[in-house]
Amino acid sequence: MRLNLRFGSIQVDKDIILNGHHRYLASRLANFPVDQVPGIKTAAKELIEWQNVELVEDDWDTEAKIRYLNKEDARYNDMSLEELLAKLDTIN
Repeated sequence: MRLNLRFGSIQVDKDIILNGHHRYLASRLANFPVDQVPGIKTAAKELIEWQNVELVEDDWDTEAKIRYLNKEDARYNDMSLEELLAKLDTIN
């Protein structure tokens, strides 16, 4: 987000995030606005207050998943994977 890449919108219902929790938190940390679109709240969605969320630094993604997500981000931003990786290298 600090590189001004585009990200998908988060889905919300009133003040409840239904999809896009990671993007929301990343946008707050990077001071980067993320678009919000209406979503549909179902009975399967459990309301959890933010003060009850524990952030951990464990990386749950495998190298294969990170490669896949990088390819998807590059495609979404109309750039090659190499261009995206070069941009990412500037912040690491």
